[in-house]
Order: sequence, then structure tokens, then C-alpha cells
Amino acid sequence: MPVRNNIDSRDVLTIPVKILLFLLSYVPLYIIVIVLNHANNDVVWFFSGLTIIVLLAFLAVYMAIRNVSGTYSRVENVENINKINVEYIVTYLLPFLNVNFNDVFSDIAVLIIFFIIGFIYVNSDMLYTNPTLNLLTFSVYKCKVNNLETIIISREDRSDLNRKEVIQIGSNIYIGK
Repeated sequence: MPVRNNIDSRDVLTIPVKILLFLLSYVPLYIIVIVLNHANNDVVWFFSGLTIIVLLAFLAVYMAIRNVSGTYSRVENVENINKINVEYIVTYLLPFLNVNFNDVFSDIAVLIIFFIIGFIYVNSDMLYTNPTLNLLTFSVYKCKVNNLETIIISREDRSDLNRKEVIQIGSNIYIGK
């Protein structure tokens, strides 16, 4: 897969976009919270609105990223690493399932935990650890680009990666076009 690598990743993947990808990783949880709290209209409306906004914002960012231009490099040693998503679900989604959203202190505790996880997620470039990307038919690959270990998020099969363009969106993280 040719790689566009002469762009400044700060131009494409700013902190708000990283936060968006973090929020996107929790879309399955938002849907579960809606189902579990179906009798609480405030919770249902909040998480329904959040889900729609996050999905639409991701679509807009993905379409914008697809229009970025740059130069090309060779992708080698491709390995599918989607299994990380299962670890993410168990570690970061399951603990939130039994939260009582009718209690202010529970809400505050969830916000604090969510903020801490989000801070770590954004600052450690864990953007590829995202079950929603997998649900949206993206795969996550570890490979080498210009002899550097990288992550590629793409809708392409592993065998097709060398024939498609990817764009750098973070520190050694690329997304397929």
C-alpha cells in the first residue's frame, strides 16, 4: 500500500479528532446504556444524541482525511491486530455496564473514570484500539513503513494493503483511503 507521509500529522489529527476517536470507541457502550436504561428518557436521549453526533462527526472527519495529499512509501510485514479490540471491550466497556445513571455521585464517578481513560487514550496514541472501527468494517494492521513500526487502519484486506493509499493521522498511525 503506498503511504502518504509528507504531511504534518498535526494538520490532520488534532486533539479534537483524537477525542472524537476516543468517543467513537465507546459507541457500543452508549447503545448498551440506552437499552439498559430504556425507562429513563433523559439517559436515552443523551446517549442517543451522543451516538448520532459522534458517528456523524467521524464520517465527516473520515471524508476530510480522504482528501489529504502527500507522497508514497512502501508497506511491509503486515500483521492483523484486531484482537486488541476484545481486550479493550473487557477492560474499558464492561466496568460501565452496571452504573446507576439516576445517582449524581455515580454520574460524577463515571465522568472522572471516563476522563482519565480518555486522557490516556488520546496521549498514548491508542486510536487504533477501537471496537467501533471494527464494527464499521475497518481492520487494524501492524506493519513496517520505511522500516518503522506503524499501525494502519483500513477497510482493505491484508493482501490488498500494498495496492492502496494510506494517510498518516498520528505518530506512526495511518488510515486507508
